[in-house]
Amino acid sequence: MPRVASSGVRSSRLGSLRRATYPQLLHHSRGHDPDLSLLDIATDPHTDGYAWEGTLQLADRFGLTVYDAAYLELARRRALPLATLDEALRAAGTALGMPLLGDGA
Repeated sequence: MPRVASSGVRSSRLGSLRRATYPQLLHHSRGHDPDLSLLDIATDPHTDGYAWEGTLQLADRFGLTVYDAAYLELARRRALPLATLDEALRAAGTALGMPLLGDGA
């Protein structure tokens, strides 16, 4: 739930979600799933297919959480720069020869 709330705050700051929409988004607190359709989220249809192979291998290889490994796998597969300040994730990206964004890049 905190990730959904964090996404709501970020979307509000970027102007893609009105603060008044939070109660609908966070309907989960009353026993329902959050309405993620209110957020400007793009999904990757191939991530699930990589979860049990590539993502777990990256998590094991670099000692990352599965969440961080999924982020690394997605950026790597799509040839995108890795945007993170997390030291372990940056080290993994560097080891894989990926371009990095953020402080120290």
